[in-house]
Amino acid sequence: MVLFVLVLGTLSGCRSVSYFKAGNLVSQADMSEIPFSRLKELIVLEAKINGIKGRFILDNGFSMSAVNAGFAERAGMIFTSYSSATDANNKRTRLERAQTPSIQIGDQVFKDTWVYKIDTKLFLPCDSLDGIIGAGIINKVNWKIDFTQQLLWLSPKPFPSRGLKVPISIAPNNTSTMILNVH
Repeated sequence: MVLFVLVLGTLSGCRSVSYFKAGNLVSQADMSEIPFSRLKELIVLEAKINGIKGRFILDNGFSMSAVNAGFAERAGMIFTSYSSATDANNKRTRLERAQTPSIQIGDQVFKDTWVYKIDTKLFLPCDSLDGIIGAGIINKVNWKIDFTQQLLWLSPKPFPSRGLKVPISIAPNNTSTMILNVH
């Protein structure tokens, strides 16, 4: 009976492989200070992929990072596989995927990170962006953001906090939940 359930689970197609935790941070400094600009409510920063500079939005709602076709070509990226993704409208799509040797933001370097190929003009048609820095990178380093000065800091170490720590759980699909009791 146990063997039958195991085989049935294997054949059912309900298995999924997550590349969300792939890659790692190779810290080049204790802290990096990075200027950013704002595009509507989005943070836009400069990053390098394979040594090529680009403009990227910071979006923790996007599980993996992504680049458009033009940037991918300039950075010498080769897309060898596909992955299924679900968009904000809960629509599944198939995206090309590549593992890139390095993504650098300030002095912080992320190695062997998976990146999707997307068309950035579909969601930001009036702006020239090269891609998205997603949660696969965001969750590997500590971030501190100052919207007034338009600076962000990245550190492999936690920042001292004067605020309250709120327990939060992050699911494999990047859904975040927390429980708050208001009195």
